[in-house]
Amino acid sequence: MDFSLLKKLRNVVFSAMCGMLFFSGCSDDGIGKRYSVTGTVNYAGKPVPNAQITFKPVDDKAKGSRGAYGEVKDGKYTLTTSDPGDGALVGNYLVSIQDIQVDLKAIEGETSEMAKKKKFEMPAGFVDPVMAAKAAKKAKNGVPAKYGSPQTSTLKAEVKAQSNTIDFELVD
Repeated sequence: MDFSLLKKLRNVVFSAMCGMLFFSGCSDDGIGKRYSVTGTVNYAGKPVPNAQITFKPVDDKAKGSRGAYGEVKDGKYTLTTSDPGDGALVGNYLVSIQDIQVDLKAIEGETSEMAKKKKFEMPAGFVDPVMAAKAAKKAKNGVPAKYGSPQTSTLKAEVKAQSNTIDFELVD
C-alpha cells in the first residue's frame, strides 16, 4: 500500500474540513486569544495511529466563535485555529474524530485500467477524483463511525484560559 497516496487523499479531505470550519466560524475582526490544546486519542486502549480531530464550538453562531482542528499522529494531537499549533479559543466544543482508511493504490490501479481501456494517457500516480470520492464513501473508518460527526459524537471538551490537556478514550 502506498501511504503517500493515502496521505494525499487524507490531506485533501482534511483541508476541505478545515476550510468548512474556517468559513463557518469566521468573524470580521481578529480571531482572539488562543490557548494551547494538546492530548491523546485512544481506541480500545491503543493510540489511534492517524486521524483528524475537530473541535466545533457548541454555540457556533455566537460572534467570534471559531472551531479548531488537528492531526492525530500515534495517538497525540495539537490543535490549530489559524496558525499551526496555535490552540483554540476559550469555550465549549463538540469533538469529532475521523480515521478514514482508503486504499489509494487500488484506486490508482483502477484509474490506470480505465485510462488504458479509453486509450487515455495518464500521469503516473494519477487518481481519478470520482473513483476517489466513491472509495472515500465506502472506506473503513479506523474508529467507530459515531465519532466522525459533531452531531453523533458524544465527545465534548472545554478549553480554558490556560494550557489545556484533553484526552479522549474511544469505545464501541
